[in-house]
Amino acid sequence: MAESKSIEVLMREYFDNPGSRRPGVGKLEDYALKMAKIQGRVPPSAGKKGIYVFMGDHGIAEEDVSASPPDAARTLALQILRGDAGLNAVAAGAAWEITVVDAGISGGLPEGVEQNAPSRLFRTNSAPGRNFVKGPALTDGELEAALGRGEELAKDAAGRGYYLTAVGESGAGSGVSAAAMLIAAGFVPGDMINRDADIDDARFSRVQRLITEAVAARNCDFLDGEEILKNFGSASLAMTAGFLLGLEDRGIACVLDGFSISAAAWAAFLINPRIGKYLFAGHRSRETGHQIMLDHLALEPVIDLALRSGEGVGAAIGGGIIELACLASGGTKIL
Repeated sequence: MAESKSIEVLMREYFDNPGSRRPGVGKLEDYALKMAKIQGRVPPSAGKKGIYVFMGDHGIAEEDVSASPPDAARTLALQILRGDAGLNAVAAGAAWEITVVDAGISGGLPEGVEQNAPSRLFRTNSAPGRNFVKGPALTDGELEAALGRGEELAKDAAGRGYYLTAVGESGAGSGVSAAAMLIAAGFVPGDMINRDADIDDARFSRVQRLITEAVAARNCDFLDGEEILKNFGSASLAMTAGFLLGLEDRGIACVLDGFSISAAAWAAFLINPRIGKYLFAGHRSRETGHQIMLDHLALEPVIDLALRSGEGVGAAIGGGIIELACLASGGTKIL
């Protein structure tokens, strides 16, 4: 394997060779170059891809802060396991393997639901995050366990031979928890608190007040990713952060999905800034705060389809384009 410090030079020389396949100057070439750096291989190879959907509910949902039904994560998880969610169609079109991670779904999932399912189910026996208005969302032990489970899933990705992964999420109150995390990290509340289309003025004002008062009362260190996750996150967001941290030095890239995932990524970045070297932004969602977070993570979205679905659809589509960049640059597909 070539030294990573010389990969860019080697890749440029490869592109300049008249006999090499070149995807054309532009974004595809940029993606191929980054993939080469991640893999330490010229040209970068393609192969198996896995998307992990971290699903878990957030205690803040009990404050009636979201227009989504309280069982939305459970409903979506069952849809994915049946194979009839939108993500299933997108994943099938781009050959992604799906893993549903039960990271605190209220009520859990029925025993045996994963049998004969088109997607995998990873059970963690985690509880939903607590209501951060009343106290920290996670205990120290729960945070440590969630980060550890995320790292375990990173090992799973390596063991399954994935060269490219993606992360999505779903859970009641996840957007509110993500906003609180990012405000605690020093971002402007007006940029981070997103308004659901079905929320009236009175409820939105209440959401703003609950978040800002809770953040002010907790007074977290805005550079401490673990403290932010403990106070305002959840098992699902902490597991996502652990997964991203666990991919370091594995030669595996990861494509991020939407706003809530970007909050988990920012917490992981505060813990280890090196994670940006192997991350891509699959898309830019409709939430105002998402582009701001991508800017701070120094990531440019692969696509912009005004998505707001959250469960990984944008990451799966964007990741498919990254794979095409590897193939267009002459990389082989390893199955």
